[in-house]
Amino acid sequence: MIDILRFFSKLLFVFLLINIVCAPPALLNDDPPDTQTHDHFTGFAPVRTKAVIVALVDDAFSNIENDIIQETVYTLEYQTNDTIKIILVPQNEMAKPLTLPTNATIYPIMIRKVETDNPQVMAVDDSIKGPMLGFYDAKASPVPTIIIAYARIQYANEYQGVVMHELLHSIGMEHSHYEWQLMYPAISASCMGMHDVLQLAHMFGTNPDDMHACESDSDEPVCLRDYEGNY
Repeated sequence: MIDILRFFSKLLFVFLLINIVCAPPALLNDDPPDTQTHDHFTGFAPVRTKAVIVALVDDAFSNIENDIIQETVYTLEYQTNDTIKIILVPQNEMAKPLTLPTNATIYPIMIRKVETDNPQVMAVDDSIKGPMLGFYDAKASPVPTIIIAYARIQYANEYQGVVMHELLHSIGMEHSHYEWQLMYPAISASCMGMHDVLQLAHMFGTNPDDMHACESDSDEPVCLRDYEGNY
């Protein structure tokens, strides 16, 4: 009888040990909070990414143009404090697998380089009554496409401004009413201004004070707590 009790005691001990060491993972919410505090109890780092643009880049771009596009990515990620992340995929590497975050909205797009006699470029020229430098075609197939009329762009800063402007259109940003902002309809900046930051903050529910807007002597004063739509 004593041997039987010892056997069941050992069996119970092993069972408890297995449940302690191999406990099932706790259930997590499908939608984790936007910000998780990092501390020694949870081990979670802050989650700031809100949008990930996966951009397939046309092989027609030159090395210099690719460098400008890459610099644009660095600038945009820094200015938005990683609210926007951008993954550039060269066209010749499109078959390679990608690892994408699960805590962000994914925006697949393509960036194309076209000549000025491209029919779509001429159609946009006609509609805006002037030369088009860049255009975001949300209805393009198979994915929304940024079109760059490269021959009309003269300077690296202007090229960066065009690419960044269209990248922000791809996540839903609208034109700004204020000149010298990146999202002004005519390219007059190569980085995000205060009103651009305000629009992005309203879209993603982030703190505009955490972002890094460009400032220049031509900027008008803007309250970052101002009402939505004052872009």
